[in-house]
Amino acid sequence: MKVLLVNPPYLESVYSGFKPAVQVQLPLGLAYIGSIIAQEGLSIEVLDANAEGMDINSTVDNIVASDADVVGFTTTTLMVPTIIKIIEKVGQQSNKKIILGGPHVTFFPEQMLKECPQADIIVMGEGEETVRELIRKNFNDLQSIEGIAFRRGSEILVNKKRQRIKDLNILPYPNRDLFKLDLYSPGALWNIGCRGKKSMTIITSRGCPSRCRYCSSLHFWGPDVRFRSIDNIIEEVENLKTRYKIKQLAILDDTFLANKKRVESFCDEVVRRKIKIKWWCYARLDFPYPAQLFKKMRRAGCYGLNFGVESGNQKILNGIGKNIKLGMVESIINLAKKEGFLILASFMIGLPGDTRETTEQTIDFAIRLNPHIAQFCITTPFPGTDLYEEALRKGWLKDVRCWDDMGLHQETKFRNDDLTSEEIYQLYKLAHKKFYFRVGYFWLIFKHLVKNPAQITGFFLAGIYMITEIFRSKENAH
Repeated sequence: MKVLLVNPPYLESVYSGFKPAVQVQLPLGLAYIGSIIAQEGLSIEVLDANAEGMDINSTVDNIVASDADVVGFTTTTLMVPTIIKIIEKVGQQSNKKIILGGPHVTFFPEQMLKECPQADIIVMGEGEETVRELIRKNFNDLQSIEGIAFRRGSEILVNKKRQRIKDLNILPYPNRDLFKLDLYSPGALWNIGCRGKKSMTIITSRGCPSRCRYCSSLHFWGPDVRFRSIDNIIEEVENLKTRYKIKQLAILDDTFLANKKRVESFCDEVVRRKIKIKWWCYARLDFPYPAQLFKKMRRAGCYGLNFGVESGNQKILNGIGKNIKLGMVESIINLAKKEGFLILASFMIGLPGDTRETTEQTIDFAIRLNPHIAQFCITTPFPGTDLYEEALRKGWLKDVRCWDDMGLHQETKFRNDDLTSEEIYQLYKLAHKKFYFRVGYFWLIFKHLVKNPAQITGFFLAGIYMITEIFRSKENAH
């Protein structure tokens, strides 16, 4: 038996600006599943149609031409319309068993099987142990396998959820050798001159202690954070250095900086073992950081921090369960800038309670923070979140026919009580104009690039993206 793992093409449907500026990351979830399949002795191949720049038809042609018996897709919400089209065409031309996994199908297993009659099995939640059991049972005796939904004749059955993996150290490292590594790029925002095998991603924990109402990560990974051991992480990093000669690492945990002692231990080991690597991570804003921790991170090679600010209005932040205070946000980001980090701060336009006035407060707050990169996103209520349930209840999605009608960086048909979808989209464009087209920002970037010339290409690409994002016509928004 042979398995084909597919990462569908999504670049065109999710991002509307200058595509070479967008990061193209190796799909770590598929790489983890690939390791399990290899451990179980099955033949395996991967088709990353997104990294290959394929369209729907060429993706279908490659899947149909494969001699794989089983095809597994990773499925996030914004990919769903594309995936349904691909699976319909594959089902018409072959008899391959089709399995879907990922966040969207985890929250809507029954609905997805109804919408996509060619799909056979849904893997809900963490997939490693479920896939292992599917293989060992030769994709039979499905009613006995926890964590799946499947068809039995005309009937759709949803089995009991599988318990999340408690000890992440038992998992094999992601099988990156399955992928064409030269196709991947960190994109513009974190570009320090590395691409392909030189730039990799890693995840060191699963779960999130926060209760943000717009985020599906909590519901997918769970409220209890499970950490890999420092030795386990460092061993993977050293393996990446030895095997691929990597120079840049993105740590993709939601909560990497949630445990300060753990971060210190990681940095101490990187320094002690003399691992020469540049890395960035997501950072939190709900507690102060001692300057000494930031200094230690800098010595260990950390060059960038990604902060989720979301709003410049405290009442809006409280309403979405974002447990941060604006004063602390300013304090933390100012300290991080002082220590020399590249700072990305993200903001959401159209949150519950947002009006034109509160959105302008968010834009003004972003300008006051003056990060190197302000990432403005259009609010999108993802399945599995409290925000999605509220949007359904209040009719904010009544004009939405399918997930193509919404997106973080696309013209949207989502609205809230105070802003129409058109107003949200125009405020999204206004945020970019007001933040990026000012003398203070150009001076900040000039000073930064003088000290960090390796990032010039990245900021050049980002500039082109910003121009195409702001000035594209409404007809070209999708």
